[in-house]
Order: sequence, then C-alpha cells, then structure tokens
Amino acid sequence: MKIPIDKLIYSSQLPPDRTLIKSIEKFDKVLPIIVAIEGDRFRVHIGNRSVAALKLLGQTEVEAIISELDGSILTLIGNLQRSDNPIAEGEAIQSLLDNGWTKEEIRDHIGIPLHKQYGRLRLLHNLIPKLRKKIADGKMSCEAGKIATNLSKSEQEELAQEDKITISRAKSARRTKQLTMLDLESVTIPRISELDQLFNSLTKLCTKLEECWERTLLIEAIKAIESLRGE
Repeated sequence: MKIPIDKLIYSSQLPPDRTLIKSIEKFDKVLPIIVAIEGDRFRVHIGNRSVAALKLLGQTEVEAIISELDGSILTLIGNLQRSDNPIAEGEAIQSLLDNGWTKEEIRDHIGIPLHKQYGRLRLLHNLIPKLRKKIADGKMSCEAGKIATNLSKSEQEELAQEDKITISRAKSARRTKQLTMLDLESVTIPRISELDQLFNSLTKLCTKLEECWERTLLIEAIKAIESLRGE
C-alpha cells in the first residue's frame, strides 16, 4: 500500500544517502518500507533512508508494508538504525541473526553493508568486555578495536589497562605479539665449518659445470670444421 510521506514518523536527521538517491533516480524503484501503526500515523522501522531520499526527490508517497513483526524486533531495528555505538550495533545485528534474519536481509532492508556487519560482529565476539566498553565509551576507535581482535585475551587485558587506546598503540601491541611468536632459539644456524664445506662443494660443482660447458663448445666447433672440410 502507498502511504503519504507526511503521515510517517521517521528519522529525519539521517544524512542523505547519495548512492540510494542516484539509484532511485535511475531505476525509479525502491524497496517497500516497513511500518507499524501508531495512532493515526505510521512509524518507520525499516526504510528511514528510503523515505529521506524520496522526500528529497520531491516524492509525496512511498510503498509500505504494515509490519506484523514482534514489537521487540521492531524496536531492535529502530535502535540499530539510530545507533552510533559500534558495539550496540553488533549486538543488534546478532539479535536479528538469532531471530532468523540473514545478513543480506539486514543489508537490503536496514541498509547496513555486509562489510560493516562483519566488522561489528568481529568486535562483538573477539574483544574482551573491557575493550568493548572502551569502544562504546569512545575511548577506542573501531579501527583500533579490529587490530586488537588479533591479540590473545591476556594481551587484550594488558591493553585495556590504558585509559585511551589509539590505532598506533593497538598496532604496537600487535607487533609485540608477532615478535614474541618468533622463537629465535628454534632456528638452527649452521656452524662455520658446515658453511665452509657447503662453499667448497658449490665451488667444485661450478667448476664441473664450466668444464662440461667448455667441452661441449669444443665438440661443436670440431664438428663444424669437419663439415666445412667435407664441402
């Protein structure tokens, strides 16, 4: 059914999605939004960006589906669309997946790209609670968090002792781990005598090859002279 845009309650503060706007202009199509009845109006739970794009393009109506989803799921979707907390987004994405949604459906209906979903879930599942809280509190960026996911739990605990964690600090902790993983004692270094033996063997081999090469050239030269004599 089509619903007048002025009858919708939606997140009007969202920044314009230029890619979506260009797509609508080119194909004149947009996925139906999902709404719930709220008094004499309709609250948009999925499709806030579509509504904003259509209004910017001067459209007055939008194709909509009145939702029969569970109220808690609709609330979850609404929170996800308005959230600027990467950890909360990860928790909401995981909850939708647990309720039978696919990542593709979340991308198509809510507008969260697949790479962003994977990134949020990586932070959610691979970071200790202390580091997740730092991201939620703005004391650690998503980029630094992604780097920290490569650290062990004990190394993350050590990193979490710091008040603010920058990307360079997370990279430093990762480099320290890589150096620790390199066990120099396990590398067998040949003794000098073994190196001398190897060098002598290579020298003899090169001499043999050179002799063979020169012998081959000499044979070819003799054959060529004999053929000329025959002529």
